[in-house]
Amino acid sequence: MEINRILDEADKKFLEFAALTNGDPRAAIYMTLDWVLTQETVENAFVDDSTYLRIQLKSGLRTVFYFIDTDLDGMAKFRGSSAGGSGNLVKGALKTGCTNKIENKKVLIYVPAWNDFYEDGEIEKIVKIFTDGGEDYEVTLLRGSECTVDVIETFGDYGFVIIDTHGLPDGFKIGTNIYSYEDVETEEEMKALVTEAGGEQLWDMILKEEISYMKGHYIKSEQSDWYVKPGSSFPKELYVTSKYINSLPDWNKTMIFGNMCYSATTFENTGNTDYYSPFIGKAFINRNLISYFGFAFDNKRSAPVSDDFSKMMEDSLARAFVVDGDSTGNACLRSNNTEYYDFRRTQNPKLWLKQFNDKTYCYGTCGDDFTDLRDGRKYKTVCIGNQTWMAENLNFNASGSLFYDNESANGAIYGRLYSWDVIMNGEASSDKVPSGVKGICPEGWHLPSKAEWNILINNLGGELNAGGAIRDTVGWNPPNIGATNSSGFNAKPGGIENGEGFFSDIGENVYWWTSTADVILPGGRSYYVVNGNQFLYVMFYSTFPNFHLSCRCVMD
Repeated sequence: MEINRILDEADKKFLEFAALTNGDPRAAIYMTLDWVLTQETVENAFVDDSTYLRIQLKSGLRTVFYFIDTDLDGMAKFRGSSAGGSGNLVKGALKTGCTNKIENKKVLIYVPAWNDFYEDGEIEKIVKIFTDGGEDYEVTLLRGSECTVDVIETFGDYGFVIIDTHGLPDGFKIGTNIYSYEDVETEEEMKALVTEAGGEQLWDMILKEEISYMKGHYIKSEQSDWYVKPGSSFPKELYVTSKYINSLPDWNKTMIFGNMCYSATTFENTGNTDYYSPFIGKAFINRNLISYFGFAFDNKRSAPVSDDFSKMMEDSLARAFVVDGDSTGNACLRSNNTEYYDFRRTQNPKLWLKQFNDKTYCYGTCGDDFTDLRDGRKYKTVCIGNQTWMAENLNFNASGSLFYDNESANGAIYGRLYSWDVIMNGEASSDKVPSGVKGICPEGWHLPSKAEWNILINNLGGELNAGGAIRDTVGWNPPNIGATNSSGFNAKPGGIENGEGFFSDIGENVYWWTSTADVILPGGRSYYVVNGNQFLYVMFYSTFPNFHLSCRCVMD
């Protein structure tokens, strides 16, 4: 059949042209393009990223011939192409903004091209992160020929799917290969080979362009004469297209990491829109996933990603979710709140690990309500950095506590106000991390020291900027400057009482005690934290212990 002839002849021509160009695969692929365009059965052809020769036949079928660069041990350098780089991994847990829980603990690691990327035991390290996670994760690892198109239809059965494979802007490789040791000259012969490999549905999907029938040539460009001894013949490979992904039902309880080249391609305009449309990143995002992770530039285009950077990101995401308890919005961020990028790439712009759709989901207990067993009252929680905080003010009826203006209705909104002596419950001042002061906090929780508050503030941009991130967007008097509540801390303006029955500042300021006494100023003062509706900063001051302020607790 013509598609086989074109692919096999292009393979031979690629080697011939490589010999003429001293082993330059990029020059050879463009010379192969020139040859392809002379073929009577070819309607159109062009080269992508100096690697992919895309061919459209007059019959309507489309195909791709490409090369994959490997190291001298035969491991692919890139997840779909021949240019890129990677950098050092710097990870810091953020845990911000987690308000929804991923209930489904089933994880699928789908690795069609595992021989190209992973040495023995390497992918099992990712599996171990989940199985050692203590959250009863159920991990399914599929490799090579196990990664059929049928499995893709089950992605919605999993809470998290990692796709480790070669990618294109409009598709990705599955584990089904087509082997032919003789020339395939007729459609019947080709259909028989495809059907033998994966059933009649594969043939139907090829005709509907839901699967692309392709051929890749693996080279070792570090070896100067790689084109002289090319090795054994290569099978035809199958890539599912974004057209197929777009035909599937929503996966609204699943998050997916497309750990492959071009995985977050979402831009709308290109000179070859008809060929590419729709793009693979857009197709996944359109499935209404909890979240989708992939590689892209800021302009919504994408490029090849190096294999070692891909492995770093796979390890980082797994640890972020399982070990650090990060939310979907922060699992792909470094400790300085910026995205990871492949910073050994010499080309601009930067290729980032991007996140799409909901940012508020996580595994574990972040965002779960907990119950204070002393009175049955429930509190929301939020994870920020390595700390888990109450996401609302304490409202425990400790002796000596007050409602603002002595109105109990204020307690339901702002919690109660406490003197420093009451919150400490007879324990000594502490500025340690953790403070070690339980005070009046529930079991499993403690009063935060000044140092612990500092950790929170620094995780959210420092004293001059953290105010907006912790402040609720409603319930404050105008102007409520910069309020985003991006951390999920839900700060509300509960005001203050001065120890003599005078209440002030409700709607305008919130004041929280620390467990740390001020040993410099006289009068037995203790430190508190303040944030208000007219400024972005969060500051420390000290005041007299008989003042009544709000209280937050942090998990032990």
